[in-house]
Amino acid sequence: MNMSTTKPTKSPEIAVAEAEASAGGQDLAGELAVLRKEFQAFVEQAGAAGQAAKGAATSAVRAQAAKGIEVGEHYAADLMEDWREIDRKVVEATRESPWRTLGAAAMVGLILGLILRR
Repeated sequence: MNMSTTKPTKSPEIAVAEAEASAGGQDLAGELAVLRKEFQAFVEQAGAAGQAAKGAATSAVRAQAAKGIEVGEHYAADLMEDWREIDRKVVEATRESPWRTLGAAAMVGLILGLILRR
């Protein structure tokens, strides 16, 4: 069973720092220098990954917002068309029988007056 693992490639700065640390007898200062370089490389990689994720998330949010606006505009247009149709029917009914419309308005006013009075 071959259990070989591949190590990630190291940057030249990290390799130089490791070489300096091993040449100096593995002293603590050399090891710290290597750790600093590795940590700095890690921070740079994490920053780049964060920027890439930010860009992807921003694009996705903008696409969803544009889609939502488009759907909202469609519903608003449908609603306006429905209101125009209702308005047209009310005006037409009022012209055909004005006394019936006046009686209905009076009845609605009376009912609202009784409800609000309590």
